[in-house]
Amino acid sequence: MKCDYWQARLDNLWRSRHKRPAVRISPPPLCGFPATEGAAPRGRALLIFVPGVVEGWRAGRLPVYFNPHGASLEWALALARQGFETDIVHYEDGLFEPRGDYQLVVAHVGSAVSRLLQLQAREVPIIRYATTAHWQWFEEQTASRYQALAVRRGLPHLPSPTRVLRSEDEQTLDGRASLVVGLGRMTTRKYTEAGLSAVCINNAAYITPAAAEAIRKPMGSGKGFLYQGGIACVQKGLDLLIEAFAQERDLHLYLDTPLEPDVLAAYRSELALPNIHFVRPSLRFAAVRRRVAAACPFLIYAGLNSGQSTALVAGTALGRVPVVTETADLPWEDGLVRIGSPTVEGVREAIRRAAAMPLTERHALALAARDGFMRFFTPRAFAESVDGVLRTVLRQ
Repeated sequence: MKCDYWQARLDNLWRSRHKRPAVRISPPPLCGFPATEGAAPRGRALLIFVPGVVEGWRAGRLPVYFNPHGASLEWALALARQGFETDIVHYEDGLFEPRGDYQLVVAHVGSAVSRLLQLQAREVPIIRYATTAHWQWFEEQTASRYQALAVRRGLPHLPSPTRVLRSEDEQTLDGRASLVVGLGRMTTRKYTEAGLSAVCINNAAYITPAAAEAIRKPMGSGKGFLYQGGIACVQKGLDLLIEAFAQERDLHLYLDTPLEPDVLAAYRSELALPNIHFVRPSLRFAAVRRRVAAACPFLIYAGLNSGQSTALVAGTALGRVPVVTETADLPWEDGLVRIGSPTVEGVREAIRRAAAMPLTERHALALAARDGFMRFFTPRAFAESVDGVLRTVLRQ
């Protein structure tokens, strides 16, 4: 059966996720990333994110994916422009020892955060970079989705899988954060509702010159919907999509994602249907751009808030029409198809409406989405937002 491939991959991934020893994440920390020449020196900063991408940038290699890799690079460069010499450590590095005191910490949550923050003086300003909504709201919504899945499918209650980012790490970071930088309006609002000081910035994506030309070509008449994502399928609404497309056999769902064991167990028969397709990893950088992308005028997302999915953001620049729930957090209304409610029937209604659109209307929506990308989601706009955040914090 075609989903057995993902079963083997996820079995290995799940076993590795449940082991959390103190380990050195490869690549090692990058210490002493220098301040920009001519910038007024401000001391030393600690960036808890992804160090390897900065080393690659120094060697002339640009990242392919923006979040977390490109975002890590932009934070490092922004700190340099503000005059900081920065130590950059992976957010799950269990062995890094800080080199003295820091004047500023920027952290993306992970298993290394609690230990590293305990080593910092209480008065050190700490900026939290948050890519999903507040953990407590997120966990409650996740539990509700798993319970609804169990009821719909007549299954024993399905436990929510252990999150990659554990809530205790998030609580520690929340308790120390001077400011939360939320990726998207909903992310930011959920932190504000939890009583934290938060500001909003938008995600970004890298677009190649060839991809930038895609929007100029007339949109095809295909009835394919592309879903892209990582683990946590139920949190991201993949169960709703599978059930909806299983009932809409003339529409096609393309899955560029791993599938967790609970999803495989619940949907083994649906995943074998001829209108539900898998995009294997070996195809992602070649055939996806030609065959799958050509068959998919639409991108689809029906999950919880995930800080403006990078796949959705990139898709808007590639001429795909987003078919999304409000939680996708795209900051416009005129270049998308809205899923009215995060239910199977809500998804069915939206995909039927999208597939029935005339080609001229599809193309107009794609152009509007591309315009939204250029206004909100370019790497330059992200860098300017980060610079503004740092200037605000340093003035306080």
